[in-house]
Amino acid sequence: MSEKKDKKRRSLGSFSLDDEEILKLAFDGNSELDIATLTGLSETELRRRFGGLLKVAKARGKAYLRDYQMRQAAKNAAMAIHLGKHRLGQIDKPETKSEEVPENLKELAQELFNISKKPKHED
Repeated sequence: MSEKKDKKRRSLGSFSLDDEEILKLAFDGNSELDIATLTGLSETELRRRFGGLLKVAKARGKAYLRDYQMRQAAKNAAMAIHLGKHRLGQIDKPETKSEEVPENLKELAQELFNISKKPKHED
């Protein structure tokens, strides 16, 4: 004899969900409001019955997605750049070469200003 798991089913007319499917919705990143709407439960009832399990399912879904992204980054430069920006705070920044500024820049600027103010000589 094989024993079947006793799965509770929630019915919405022709649409019904069992507990495993509810956790799959959480794993896939659906909000509690969306899951409650799909199951016909209130958000309060959903949290009461599945609160801890929903948190675990959501965390596992995020971990799965991160793992997938990391594997993609090894093969795809665009994904590596995306993860670098979002997880490591890296930014696109054009390289600029710093040119040395003369120490007497202020004096040179004043000298140029003075030269420009001198009256022009007429021949």
